[in-house]
Amino acid sequence: MATDKLGPCTCCGKAARWSIVLAVGANNKPDETERYYVPNQGVRQFIGTDTDVSKAVPFCPSCMRSIEDNLRATILYMQAENGRLSIKSAT
Repeated sequence: MATDKLGPCTCCGKAARWSIVLAVGANNKPDETERYYVPNQGVRQFIGTDTDVSKAVPFCPSCMRSIEDNLRATILYMQAENGRLSIKSAT
């Protein structure tokens, strides 16, 4: 997808350069913003159908970096909390 067609960043409104395909749903009132979900297998089965809820959500470089950093940090935290990660000593 060409970057000039992405529009503004979903987070800050700056020019978007990248997008992430997410599942998008309505949020409950009084907040009527869209709610974003990671498209799991339940959502992926509907991609390309009349009930497709996937959407390319645009982000500027700075916001994309923050989203990627937070996703990595969340996964690492959960791995550590569940004993699935061993951290090697730097010494």
